[in-house]
Amino acid sequence: MTYRLYQVEFTYRMNSLFRIVSDVLYERLVIMATRKPAVPAVPAPESNVLEIVSVKDAAYRQAAGHERKEETLQSVAQYVRLHHPKYPHEADEVLDTMLAEGYLLKLSETERGAAKQYGYVDGNYVNVTQLASKPKGIDVLSIAYAVGLSNYDYRKIDNPDKKKVVAEIRDMASTYISQQKKALHGKLAEIDDPDAKKNKKRGDNKTIRKHYEDVFSNGEKKVKIAVKLGDPDANPELHKEAVAAFWTVMNRNKK
Repeated sequence: MTYRLYQVEFTYRMNSLFRIVSDVLYERLVIMATRKPAVPAVPAPESNVLEIVSVKDAAYRQAAGHERKEETLQSVAQYVRLHHPKYPHEADEVLDTMLAEGYLLKLSETERGAAKQYGYVDGNYVNVTQLASKPKGIDVLSIAYAVGLSNYDYRKIDNPDKKKVVAEIRDMASTYISQQKKALHGKLAEIDDPDAKKNKKRGDNKTIRKHYEDVFSNGEKKVKIAVKLGDPDANPELHKEAVAAFWTVMNRNKK
């Protein structure tokens, strides 16, 4: 019995190792086949917090980096910049796919993104994952299933209740990918231009006067739209008086 368990564990570990090596080799082949010779080499970062083996691995680690979020994101961005010097300035469909796979792999491991069972209880299509007694004809809905559906297959789902849940999962996955990629793109921009973040902060720190000018700039237009929509508080004349009164008080500081 012990020998059999050893065989099973050994086989599992070898298969896992084979999958990791296969992912890495595949990614390297893609990079070699798509990279242009004229692209200059990017020097390796002096320090890298993580030992990243692939873009998919990098994306997974980025999504999983909670306590060391900033350090993790820095390492991931350095890895992407090293192997994909012109991303995201030049589209890279293969890279985007690998990033999405890594992000969704981590999301699927969370409570929010874990596969769930749905079925009908008292006529309502609900999450029955935690129910001890399952109804008949349950659907197991996962991120992999929902995202893996082509638009054609998604439209073919004939159960409107199931289709609604699948749509929610697809939207959640899309939003999650967008949030992670936005963070990555921001860090890549900092690597490309170390002063970009500092300059952006300087631009964001507007004076209080400029802030109020921006607030009131479209005020009249919004009030007119509100009048058309029947908003009882929308009154163009009172709005003008209120803005004028505000600036009268605000301009006391100039005296």
